[in-house]
Amino acid sequence: MAKSPKNHRMPWTTQEDRLMRKLVRDQKTAAAIAKELGRSAAAIQQRLMMSGISLRAARKGKRRVSA
Repeated sequence: MAKSPKNHRMPWTTQEDRLMRKLVRDQKTAAAIAKELGRSAAAIQQRLMMSGISLRAARKGKRRVSA
């Protein structure tokens, strides 16, 4: 059984949201963002989706990610 990330089931902080958006702007992958924040890649993808942010669009430069 896989070990849970350190922030498993912990609420997201404003600081984590800001860092996640910065890393998206820096064109990091969900896996790289997950490692930085100590969360799973699935948690990152879900949080981005809930925030209306697309990693794919950020890479293409079509959508601006606000801080």
